[in-house]
Amino acid sequence: MLAKKKITNQSSFFFTLEDTLSHKHPLYILANRVDWQL
Repeated sequence: MLAKKKITNQSSFFFTLEDTLSHKHPLYILANRVDWQL
């Protein structure tokens, strides 16, 4: 299951922390599978 892309209204000059992280890293994948609202 792949993470959903978030739409941001930032200009391309700035990057979010999520953009700089490796989306293939196991901790990134795990963090996106956890139901944080629970």
